[in-house]
Amino acid sequence: MHKRISVLVAGAALLVGACSFDVTNPGPVADEALDQAGAWDALVRGARYNISRATSIDAFYGAVAAKEYSTSGRINATKLPLVFGQLSVDDVNANTWNWSQAARWQAEDGQRRLREVLGSGFATNKYAAQILMYGALANRILGENFCEAVIDGSAKKPINEYFTRAEAQATEAIAIAGAVGASEVSTQRAAYAIRASARLYLGNFAGAGNDATTANVPTSFSLSAPFDLTTRNLFVDTNDFAVGGNFRASTVWRTFFESYFRTTGDLRVRWDSSTVNGKARDGEFTGIPWLYQRKYIPTGTNADYGSPIRLVSGREMRLVQAELALRAGDFTTAEGLINGIRAGQAVRAGSPALTSWTITNVQEGWNALRRERSIELWLEGRTMGDLRRWIADGTYAAQFTNGPDSDVADRVRMCLPISRGERQTNSNLQLDPDDPQSPIYNGQAAPW
Repeated sequence: MHKRISVLVAGAALLVGACSFDVTNPGPVADEALDQAGAWDALVRGARYNISRATSIDAFYGAVAAKEYSTSGRINATKLPLVFGQLSVDDVNANTWNWSQAARWQAEDGQRRLREVLGSGFATNKYAAQILMYGALANRILGENFCEAVIDGSAKKPINEYFTRAEAQATEAIAIAGAVGASEVSTQRAAYAIRASARLYLGNFAGAGNDATTANVPTSFSLSAPFDLTTRNLFVDTNDFAVGGNFRASTVWRTFFESYFRTTGDLRVRWDSSTVNGKARDGEFTGIPWLYQRKYIPTGTNADYGSPIRLVSGREMRLVQAELALRAGDFTTAEGLINGIRAGQAVRAGSPALTSWTITNVQEGWNALRRERSIELWLEGRTMGDLRRWIADGTYAAQFTNGPDSDVADRVRMCLPISRGERQTNSNLQLDPDDPQSPIYNGQAAPW
């Protein structure tokens, strides 16, 4: 017999004495219930929830290797400060892997479920388009952040496995969203942007260019991961703004972004500091100034850990177009696209308008592109992957001569490792981590 429980029902017009407040708790929901159309919105929302968790934690740890911030308090599993720009296996929380794989698995299992239930109707169903887009996004997040690919207990695969899956799922999402029509325009635009990014990693530059047009992804378009008290944005959570900054665990001190914001006032990389008795506060670790990021801040009460993290945008697509122009030797077109992103960008009160980057040749174009991408995508979990792909295809060594952290040979690691839990439970993997190193690491860690 089902247990009877009493609940308070709010937000409904009730006649006193005319309604029963008893409900039946059915216990665990049967798997088959998820095959019902009424559950499909929840399937998509669940995939989005895991995307939020994955992008937050991957961006948070990847930002160390990308030198987007450094530690000023207890962030890592070891509870010790990192050497600037370094990321060891022991420093990385296992949930980078767990949450990222959960996002991929849930989206892909949702796709399987909808295919089985809908049959030919899958090709015109809005939930199919949405969950395919989120599956593509989850694979892009994995590909940009991790060292190797593992799919549902498989052996290790090359990292491009994730990008190949992202490309295929985005392609299908684009087609289905188009068939559904106007209500899924945003899904289609996001899928185009995801596919463009995946194709950059796969070396399909013509395909990326076809996707990254203003017709497919307008400059004003964006899709962000939402956060709340349950799904916390870690950039907010680890600085603990809501209770007065007791942790003070990350700082932009001695990064490119510290000096760039001081000079320009560009609010895309805004940071701030606080004082106690007229003296600037250190981080939790004494002697490290607490210059905390202000891209993500609480938007309300102490229980609010909101501030969404952007996942895709038209602004990024204009920078994709600029990169493709540079690959074709067209620095003039790249200059217009890169500086078009800077034009009209908000700055700190009292600061002059942002100046354009000077680009008179292809190499200056690459340097400007790297600076602008790192500024535009700061703390969004994209820069570590950018650095890795440019190193892999030779662009880094051939083109970059200055800019934020122009020498990345001091970074031993440019990706996140397979978790210990995966290695312990997957018979296709060795127990000891491979711990891949950047191919241009010179063995000299950057000093403070």
